[in-house]
Amino acid sequence: IPTILIALWASMRVSSFQRLPGPARIPAVVMHAMHAPRNGHTDASMGAAMSIESGTVLVAPEHEYDSVLKEAVIMLYEVDAVNLDRPVKGVILQRDTAFDVGEMVPRLIQAFPSNTLMKGGDEGEGSVIMLHACSDVEGSRSLGSGLFVGGVASALELVTKGDLSAEQFHFFFNHVSMPRKRLSSMIDGGWRVMSYPAEEAPGLYFETNGDLWRKIVKGLKADDEDGE
Repeated sequence: IPTILIALWASMRVSSFQRLPGPARIPAVVMHAMHAPRNGHTDASMGAAMSIESGTVLVAPEHEYDSVLKEAVIMLYEVDAVNLDRPVKGVILQRDTAFDVGEMVPRLIQAFPSNTLMKGGDEGEGSVIMLHACSDVEGSRSLGSGLFVGGVASALELVTKGDLSAEQFHFFFNHVSMPRKRLSSMIDGGWRVMSYPAEEAPGLYFETNGDLWRKIVKGLKADDEDGE
């Protein structure tokens, strides 16, 4: 992992999320899930790709074998609703690296010495995104469902003073970037585009056991069986 520039915290772009998840048998709204012809994009998948919103969750199908995307749950954090030519960006949830935030970003070592640095994807040139569920962090932006992005300076101060705990903040190194056509192909290939209720979103997404994908797939299979 290359050196992460401290300056990125001052200039870090904050985007918008919107809805999110729950537990064991996770209640979810499956917005789009389809297996389409391989020769092009279906109208439905392209429509879904064009209308997708920040905060949407993309869930990999069981037959996804790409080394980066296998068993991935991607939270979209940057979706330009005006310029549809701009790629959609997201972070892969619950994918640890061997590094702590404190050792990679010396400025943050006092407040976040032991926070695991998560691998959000394979693009981004060393960018870092901080997510949390703390509404009193100044400079952060609401993503909906009780989640926020950014506000590093305020988070540093609040954690150092003991008003908040370091464990309430989550850091993602790099991201996944997808042009709309690629996103459409992913939906055609079986990726689920989903939305979850807000009550348990932070707890589910920020669990540390790495079982999020399996929980979601298990819930989807149960729902499919109930619908038969």
